[in-house]
Amino acid sequence: MKISVQFLLIFLVLFLIFGGVTIVLIGFEEKNNLEELFIRKGIILAKLSSSVIESSYLKGYWPYKMLDGLTTDRDVLFWWIVDNTGRIRLSSDKRYWGQQIQIITFQEDIYIKEVSFEGHEVKVFISKLQLEGESEPWYLYLGLSTESLREVQKRTTIMLLASFGLFVMLAYALSLILAKRVAAPILDLRDAINKIMEGNFDIKLKEKERKDEIGELAKAIEELAKSLKVMTKY
Repeated sequence: MKISVQFLLIFLVLFLIFGGVTIVLIGFEEKNNLEELFIRKGIILAKLSSSVIESSYLKGYWPYKMLDGLTTDRDVLFWWIVDNTGRIRLSSDKRYWGQQIQIITFQEDIYIKEVSFEGHEVKVFISKLQLEGESEPWYLYLGLSTESLREVQKRTTIMLLASFGLFVMLAYALSLILAKRVAAPILDLRDAINKIMEGNFDIKLKEKERKDEIGELAKAIEELAKSLKVMTKY
């Protein structure tokens, strides 16, 4: 049985290495894709909201309806409009009105940072607001919870692990089939050769019916046994 066990182990190890590497690569790629989509969503929301705020401010009012509509998205935890001194002028939660925060200087259209907010892990998308009559830019702070993103990533990981388990079972089943097809006949041929070496020339091998190299080898072993049997009579 040593040959068949070795064959099974080699096949399973190679398959598991390949399958494991493939699943890890797929997992990282999927995680990165989900992260990228989440960030793209935040950027689009921040840019569109900033455009509406600037347009409405030019007309003399704040777009409260649009701003309140932002929090209907399950990912959006809060929005703040912050003036150029760092004071929160408007917020989705009135508790934060008038609070002072530190202004972040950045050159990009959108600045993204990760913070912990009221027990939630949040990505904050900060967009500059060019408001009529203001010499310095104001800012829109848009906080998106990453909980839904992590949930999707967790489900994706579970699916990948389930797929990995299926690969293992298929590998085991396939290795058994291959062992029966290749390893078992080789063991039969080995046993036949051992019998010949012990002086037993009555060899009958079913493998000789095969149409491959193993069949040819089985026929040769039977012919050898017949020849040796004839020779030992004299």
